[in-house]
Amino acid sequence: MAAHLKIPSLSTGAMLRKACQQGTSIGEQARECMAAGDLVPDPLVEKIVFDCLAAPESHDGYILDGFPRTLDQAASLDTWLEQLGRPLSVVLEIQVPDQEILDRLAARGRSDDDREVVLHRLREYNQRICPLHSYYRQRGLLRVVDGVGSVDEVFQRLRQVVEELL
Repeated sequence: MAAHLKIPSLSTGAMLRKACQQGTSIGEQARECMAAGDLVPDPLVEKIVFDCLAAPESHDGYILDGFPRTLDQAASLDTWLEQLGRPLSVVLEIQVPDQEILDRLAARGRSDDDREVVLHRLREYNQRICPLHSYYRQRGLLRVVDGVGSVDEVFQRLRQVVEELL
């Protein structure tokens, strides 16, 4: 989608893994949380994300992947974007059944995709992230897309939703 729209994709997971690989202070703090399957504390994630959003390449649009993950993060993001005069235009939720997620992550073979860690992440998702659905639904920003199928099928669904908004 980012390539299609010619805007950057800002994945918090990728940003955090990069910080870990580079051995930054944020990376070291995040490493312990990620290894246990816990969410990285808000101040660390927000620092990384807001720095990327402030970069010139994000001024004409961006896709946030994996952020916000809590109501507090959503409120911080809203405040920060409001100060910049660049509010969110849409929030996409790609719905995929838990078993499908487990199967997909097992196939990736990454060290942070251990089955128990993934199950812990899914529990965290249900407890912390699901409240974001009503938060963004109330603001008229949430669009839900079926995430089951081929990459092309899911992309076409996403593209249709986004193009309706443009």
